[in-house]
Amino acid sequence: MPVVELNEDNSEEYAPYLGKDMAENLSRTFYRGLAVLREGNPEPAAMMIWELHNSEDETKDNENVIEMISAEDEEAGKELFTGYGDFLSREPVRRSHFVIPAKRDMLEKTVLKQAGFSVKLMEGDRIMVKAGDFSKLPLMKAKKDLPSIQPIKETTMRQFRKGIWRCVGTKMKGICEDLSYLPVDWFEPDVSSFSEQDGAISGFILFHKHPSGCLSLQLMAALGKDYQQTLLGMMHHSIQAMEECYDPEMLVILNRHNKPSMHLSEKLFPRGFGSPVYIGVREEHL
Repeated sequence: MPVVELNEDNSEEYAPYLGKDMAENLSRTFYRGLAVLREGNPEPAAMMIWELHNSEDETKDNENVIEMISAEDEEAGKELFTGYGDFLSREPVRRSHFVIPAKRDMLEKTVLKQAGFSVKLMEGDRIMVKAGDFSKLPLMKAKKDLPSIQPIKETTMRQFRKGIWRCVGTKMKGICEDLSYLPVDWFEPDVSSFSEQDGAISGFILFHKHPSGCLSLQLMAALGKDYQQTLLGMMHHSIQAMEECYDPEMLVILNRHNKPSMHLSEKLFPRGFGSPVYIGVREEHL
């Protein structure tokens, strides 16, 4: 069975099988993908999408994080990881991880185990919140409008890039491994906001609107001694914009990817639970 590399050029062709949101990632700098085909059948027998992590950080090992995998049978799954092994010979990494939604009787779980991964069921980091729920948060009762906070559509390209590099330089990337490569128009222009102090950007709250129509929080970062007030001000501004621009039933994804984001989500949405996921890891032989 032939194995095809997935990339920006063929993302639309495979979007019906990947889903629009996952197919969109194939245009990003560190995303890679593979599909296993059968003769005479346009529908892939197996597919996988992963993201390369730490490639620009010499203090950390290169790692792949598998975000999507599907397989019709064990044979197709085996072919998929044979193709993945060829990829690793060209882009060596120290270990591979996966985080995928958990479903009952998943063949993919068996495929991953056979490929040498550990497999564990746990609560996922992502929680889904309705846009209207943000308006009910206690922080919206206080007036937080600050002239230094504006939607990112008001920033210049030069100012935006300098602000992003300040965040990357202090290891604030949010959930964007490729933050320094993403253009300003990848982020939602009205709901995303920034703070400016002394002519320089001192913080961002950045959302991305996915092809499926939902929003996801990509980066929440503030610099300087007043960073807490800056974060509250930007959040207040972004929630107000969300009220004006979107239906209250629209879904917003929050990713509890580190301790600060976890503490924030627990404070803002203490009853929010992540969907179950399977996670695992495999050490690679360099």
